[in-house]
Amino acid sequence: MKIKRKKIGLALGGGGSKGFAHIGVIKVLKKNNIPIDFITGTSIGALVGGFYAASEDPEYLESVASGSSSGKFISLMTEFTGGRGGIVGGEKVLNFLSEGLDGIDFKDLKIPLAVTATELNSGETEYFEKSGDVAQAIRASISYPPIFSPYKIKNKLYVDGGLSCQVPAQKARLMGADLVIAVNLEDEYVLNKKVFEKESIMTSTYSVFNASIKILVKKVAEYDIKEADIALNLPVGRFKTWSDFGRAKDLIKIGEEFTKKNIKNIKKALL
Repeated sequence: MKIKRKKIGLALGGGGSKGFAHIGVIKVLKKNNIPIDFITGTSIGALVGGFYAASEDPEYLESVASGSSSGKFISLMTEFTGGRGGIVGGEKVLNFLSEGLDGIDFKDLKIPLAVTATELNSGETEYFEKSGDVAQAIRASISYPPIFSPYKIKNKLYVDGGLSCQVPAQKARLMGADLVIAVNLEDEYVLNKKVFEKESIMTSTYSVFNASIKILVKKVAEYDIKEADIALNLPVGRFKTWSDFGRAKDLIKIGEEFTKKNIKNIKKALL
């Protein structure tokens, strides 16, 4: 008799540039022959999860993050073109996603994927899955205010999924996962004290605002990962959300090393 194995769901949290650490997690899972049956993702987690669900190739993810495409990716994420409701309009980002994903539809992905976004009018978390353009769903999920403009899909306006669901572990369970591995990028609360202690009123105001957002995001993530069987709280707090896209190699390495340290526990949970 064949023993039915547990189906595994991978929930990838938001965190801007820190999300490159997700790639390291995926690389180690793949190397250890741990299958991924479902993927859920918020913001950068949706981006990494979408590219992997389409390709099942962690090396491709790494090349996008730190190879020949990295300069283009960084410029897209920091190109302040202006848009309604945000500093970055997001059209070039959408083109990048569409090109990288080759216009793939959810129903054609190699791994079932659910992408979170927050519907602006209701404040509720909504999930894109099963059908529809994956690139558009990711564009909606990464619409972090005030950086990216909200994104409209079917007469609904969406902002970043992390505003309502930082790590979509529960959704992975609902998709059919017996074991949910959640990757949290917001566990560490690290402040830049040198900036915070400057006397400038504007700098101080921004520092307080930034610290407040970090606290909020951390608390949302703590709530979300309670739904996971295994929570990988990656030590990436020292990295900056929006200005460390050039440090992909460092982040990928952290994801790899942390997952290697926890691989025995992951394998044990599969028994």
